Amino acid sequence: MSSVLVTGGQPLEIPGTSEALPKIKELLDFYRENNKYIVHIIRIYKVSSCKVGVIPKNRLRI
Repeated sequence: MSSVLVTGGQPLEIPGTSEALPKIKELLDFYRENNKYIVHIIRIYKVSSCKVGVIPKNRLRI
């Protein structure tokens, strides 16, 4: 989770997001303890203002 979404007073702050962090951590801990996959989605924006970028396979960690 990006810190700009949870840090109070930031322009991109989403109210209530910081309150969700304990549950997110609990879910991540459960998955890690049970050897389950955790998928992290990253959006890549091109300078050309295209809103969708292709994620190169060498940037994926499995």
